[in-house]
Parts: sequence; structure tokens; C-alpha cells
Amino acid sequence: MAVTIDDISGGRLILGVGSGDSEGEHRTFGFPTAQRVGRFEEALQITKKLFANESVDFDSPHHQLQGAKLLPGARRKGGPRIMIGTLNPKARMQRLVAQYADIWNGWLGYTDASPESAETQLRIIDGACVEHGRDPNSLMATTAVRGAMPGSGYTPRPDENPLQGPPRQMAETLRGHAKLGIAEVQVALTMGGPEGVRAFAPVIEELRTKS
Repeated sequence: MAVTIDDISGGRLILGVGSGDSEGEHRTFGFPTAQRVGRFEEALQITKKLFANESVDFDSPHHQLQGAKLLPGARRKGGPRIMIGTLNPKARMQRLVAQYADIWNGWLGYTDASPESAETQLRIIDGACVEHGRDPNSLMATTAVRGAMPGSGYTPRPDENPLQGPPRQMAETLRGHAKLGIAEVQVALTMGGPEGVRAFAPVIEELRTKS
């Protein structure tokens, strides 16, 4: 499905993957939760091989394939770009990002949207890249924050510092991410739909009109 969407969209798909933090969702659908990172690593290995249009034989504790191949194969070399999101990742997940991700996403959605918090997460990933022999500049860095829009009625938790305040203040926060080398910030608006987009429009205007 990912390769097909990537093809018909002209190579615009980003495939976001993860080890599965939401145990409630796993229970709903009956997905296994044991050894999630181990399952994730195997899935990454398989996905990369399939995206490379290889015929895959794979025999592991969690996945078994015999002569699996994508038909038709990926038109874009290497297939769709893979994004892995993390927050305070441990050593194993750091390695998986360094080895397999085309894009890293620092998930700050329920924590601290400040550039300082983004910088802490970026240092972790840059360090992992260096440790595992990858140029950090070859990994696209992105972040995700929660945007508490005026009028939404959203009250942040005591330990949460979302993107909030007047449009100029929010724009300055986003510029702080950009100064770190963050290529893209995903903003999860607390007021969804058209109302949330309209409320965020002044922030976009601030970013467009001022350097």
C-alpha cells in the first residue's frame, strides 16, 4: 500500500512507523505487545529489503517470509521515506533511528514544545548517528508539538508546555526549532477542523512576514 501511494502521489509519501506505544490500541485489535522493539526491528529490516525490490527470505522469532517481493516494485529508489518518531529513546531505539530512518521526528506533543526541549532530543539522535557511523546531516530532523489555540478551552497538564500564546510568541517558538536545523514542525491543533486552522493562520502570517 505504501509503495502504491508513493507512486500515485509522485513520491510524496512519508511512511511513519513505530514500535507501538499505545497498548490500548493493540488490545483492541488483538495485536501482540511482547518484545515490541524486537518486532519493530525485524519489520524495519523486512520493509527496507522490500522497498529495495529484493526477494526476501526471513526467518525470525516474529516474522517468517519465503520469497516475498513487491509486485509491482517501488519506482523510487529505496521506496518511500521512513520516519521514526521518538521521545527520550533508549540505546536500542537510538540505533534503529540511526540505521533505518530517513526522517526522525521528535515527539513533543504531550511534553514541552520549546526549542530547548527539541534541542535535547536532537542531541540524542545526532549522538546516535555519530555512534553508529552515520552523518547526522543525512537524517532529516522534524518535531511534533501540541498547539493550544486561543478559544479551544484546552488546559495543559501541569507538566506540559504546549505551543501557546499570542501568534508572535508561537511564531518565535517555531523559529527556534528552525534555528536548530529542524526541517519541519508538525503542529497538532487542540481545536481541530477548520476552526483550528483559522485560529492558527495568524501564526503562519507571522512566519511569512518576518525572518
